[in-house]
Parts: sequence; C-alpha cells; structure tokens
Amino acid sequence: VVGGINPVDDTLTLVRLDISDGTTIGMVPTAEHAASAYTCSPADRNQMFCSSDEHLLSIDLSTNSVVWTMPLDGPGSVPVLSEDAVLVETGLSAWAINREDGAVIWTSNQSTGSRMPLLLAGTTLLVSQVDGSIRGLDSLTGTLSWSSPVLTGEVCQAAYGNGDLIITTHSGFVEKLSPLDGTVVWSLNGGTSELTACPSLVMANGYAYSNFPDGTIKAIDLSTGSMVWEAVAATPGK
Repeated sequence: VVGGINPVDDTLTLVRLDISDGTTIGMVPTAEHAASAYTCSPADRNQMFCSSDEHLLSIDLSTNSVVWTMPLDGPGSVPVLSEDAVLVETGLSAWAINREDGAVIWTSNQSTGSRMPLLLAGTTLLVSQVDGSIRGLDSLTGTLSWSSPVLTGEVCQAAYGNGDLIITTHSGFVEKLSPLDGTVVWSLNGGTSELTACPSLVMANGYAYSNFPDGTIKAIDLSTGSMVWEAVAATPGK
C-alpha cells in the first residue's frame, strides 16, 4: 500500500498494488486534506492507520474505505499498533485509540515531543522528551511506569526485541535499558561527539548494529554491551 496527495484537492489517497507486478488492485480516496504531511502504519489484519495533519484515519483494506476518523491535538506520529489499540503521539500528548471503533482508550501528557519515534516494548510504550529523558507508559492504561533521564544525550532511535531495549543518542552513545524500569544495563560510547544525524539501529542474532554518521558500523553484543567489531562503510560527506 502506498500513499500520495491528490494534486487536485490536496487530499490523501492510498493505492493498493499487487506486489508481484505492481498493478493497482484498489484505491482508497479520503476526504482528509494532507497538505503538510502524513504517515501510515504497516498493514495489519486488513487494517491500516494513517496520521494526516491533525487526524487519525482507520482504513479497511478489504473494502478500500475509511472506517473512522479521529481528531487529534496536533500532527500525529507514525501510528504504532498493539492487539487492540492504535498508539500515536502529537508532541503534546500520547493517545491510545480503539482499533475497531475509534474510541479513545486513554490520553497522556507524558509525551512532550522529541525526535524518537514511538516504540512498543512488550506492554510498555516508550516516549521521549525534549529534555532528553525517556518514559515508559503502561500501554493499556497510559499511566507512567518509569522515567529515565538518559544522561548521555537526547534519545533519537530505539529498538526492542526478545526483551532487549536498545537506544541511541545524539551524543553517539548506544545503551541498553530495562523495559521494566528504565535503568541502564550497559552504555557504550560510540566515540563520536554531538551528532547532526541519528545513528541508525538494527537488532539481530544477539547483536545490535549501529550505523554512525561518520561512516562506521559497529556491532555490539546485546548481553555485555561490548563492541564486537567496527567497520568503515563510507567516508563522511561522500
């Protein structure tokens, strides 16, 4: 499924393509004006959810139709899906919305805007703050479970898998946090100063792989936080 802005009326339109040959198999026109930006969740259970300006849309991919539209208090982030809810944040607040009928389950003012995308770590929703801290919310109730100051800089990327929660910061650190209480399990200084771009982050086979803006890729043991190897993938600026 791909999205685009209709040049005639600036409304969001989703197009379903056959993955084998790229032919169009369905279109979902919406009445939602998306003159500035839009972001959509992955397709799941024939559902797709899109933040478009200050609204959240539910799309039924089996009928190519908009099921419901929910107004938000600001431009929404990329929606994150749990079993029963759509989770989104606006820079002013975080929201949990029922996937089926669009009813608000909870809202929280614990999210005050940051560059880190929302992340669901088990039943904990990770939100970060402009002051550099990161907070864990109970994804079922929206209550604050824990808050960590992250002394190594503003959080910019996070990943979760098999119980491991890893973050990167704009100061070039890679850290493992406990998803239960936010305590730091280990911290690795990537050897860079304040960065102009986020180190990317991928987890696989017991390792975290981080691609730094200086052109280096670092492989880090998830259990110990030790750097296993480092390689130069590119020369900065080239």
